[in-house]
Amino acid sequence: MQTKVIRAEVVSAYSQCPRKAFLLHCTQDRGTPNDYARILEEITGANRASYLATLQRTNTPKNQNLQREFHLARSQPRYLAPQPKAPSLSTRGGLDGVVDSLLFAQHSIEMFRRSLPNGAPKHRLDQLANRLTKILPETRKLNLDG
Repeated sequence: MQTKVIRAEVVSAYSQCPRKAFLLHCTQDRGTPNDYARILEEITGANRASYLATLQRTNTPKNQNLQREFHLARSQPRYLAPQPKAPSLSTRGGLDGVVDSLLFAQHSIEMFRRSLPNGAPKHRLDQLANRLTKILPETRKLNLDG
């Protein structure tokens, strides 16, 4: 009994058509690609060459500058708020001290929340941060004199 090795070409063909895989595996006549397959290969090669030529043309110092700027912006984002200092022993008293403490708590929760994977704890901390966001303006509106 003669054993035949199943080649990658046959496995790939089986995913497209079991009959094609059978013919590739069991017949000696491999045949030649039809005109359609040959034309597709030519077009694919031409498109690949055109794309690579365009890519080489556009890889100018200006584009390299843009890439450098992009990576610099990603490494040093401007949109992050500066980290507030932890309250020291000389904290402000009264309502200003309460507002400072709320801001620090809000920042601490946000920094910890960002380090968590998605899930219930992260969602819960997000809810708490939203509550603090609503509490802060109300606290600032308080007038202790009246």
